[in-house]
Amino acid sequence: MLPGDIEAPVERALALRYGEELQSDIVLAPHHGSTSSSSYAFIKRLQPTFVVFSTGYRNSFGHPAESIVSRYTEFGTETLTTFQTGMLSFHLLPGVRNPRVVSYRKQYPRYWR
Repeated sequence: MLPGDIEAPVERALALRYGEELQSDIVLAPHHGSTSSSSYAFIKRLQPTFVVFSTGYRNSFGHPAESIVSRYTEFGTETLTTFQTGMLSFHLLPGVRNPRVVSYRKQYPRYWR
């Protein structure tokens, strides 16, 4: 799911409109993981396996908020943050429940590290 910069009121509207259909194995964290989004009810409804926080290193907004990362972790969701992983690829394989996650930074480490 790619929700963009939605906040809790829009999350509630989506949950009301789509009900049980509102599920996603992979979600791009709304609003980069700010405290104005990723409500408890929204995460519970989605039941994601993975959440991606698209954020830059030491960004001035402090995204993702630690409380939001913890909230996803409470649901057993694997958290991935792009400033740590670099580009991410999710490889969906036939007959396999969870996709294989490839981190660009792990696959192509810089030679000076």
